[in-house]
Amino acid sequence: MDIDVSEHKSSAEDVLSDLQILGMLQERLDLLVHNTHYVWQELPQWADQLHPIWLEQREASQQLKELLQRLEMRRQAERPEQLEQLVHIDELGDLVQLGRIAVRVWRSREALEVLWRLEQLAKRWHLKIPHTPGPDYETDFAAWAQHQALMVELGQWEELDQEHLREELEALSRSEHSELESRLEVLITHLLKWQFDTASQNPRRLWRATIREQRHRLTRLLQRSPSLRPTLPAVLHQNYPHARLIALDETGLPDSTLPEPCPWTIQQVLDDNFLPEVMP
Repeated sequence: MDIDVSEHKSSAEDVLSDLQILGMLQERLDLLVHNTHYVWQELPQWADQLHPIWLEQREASQQLKELLQRLEMRRQAERPEQLEQLVHIDELGDLVQLGRIAVRVWRSREALEVLWRLEQLAKRWHLKIPHTPGPDYETDFAAWAQHQALMVELGQWEELDQEHLREELEALSRSEHSELESRLEVLITHLLKWQFDTASQNPRRLWRATIREQRHRLTRLLQRSPSLRPTLPAVLHQNYPHARLIALDETGLPDSTLPEPCPWTIQQVLDDNFLPEVMP
């Protein structure tokens, strides 16, 4: 999500709006504190994992609430036209750190935009904000992944867990290749059964449904990752022998019944209208 800050805030009403957004962040964080505590009480076996998370959330929520109360009192007294004029330099580091924690709970565009502006203000003031540890990769993958996405949205490249992020991206690429191999292998196996296992009549409708489903899934996969298309002939060649063995195991046909080289082109295998002629 791109953050557009081309229109600068320039009125007391906009400062109030910024504080209200920060206040909603604090309220969402406070709600999470209560929910975490409830789960902890209901599932005591998770206490060791949830207790430190709850402590961090509770402390951040309380600190953010107190800081926002000071800012609101100052806003009423000074009526500044920009949030940046309202925040003192000795408060900015805490506000950014607390905002980073709270925005994990409520990742709205408005909250991200306010936090981004505060980050930019800290850079202009050459303020070094201590690193705020994000969720741990080993103990909470979902929270870790969400935090990495947030850091990308905010342009906080130095905050990224580069080692684990690289591993996950590489694993994602491998998973696309693995899905291609797996679905193509299932498709080939059922095309072989369709053409050569003429004695088994009852499951043929199921075989046809499986053929249709795997072709649909492969089409979706190739739309999502078109760079896989050039690999299709090689993948077909590499996986056909194993698909043939599976078909032999599942049908009990003699080994000589099924052809050793793949009898179809990759275009035929993927063609929704193609079904091999059933052997007599």
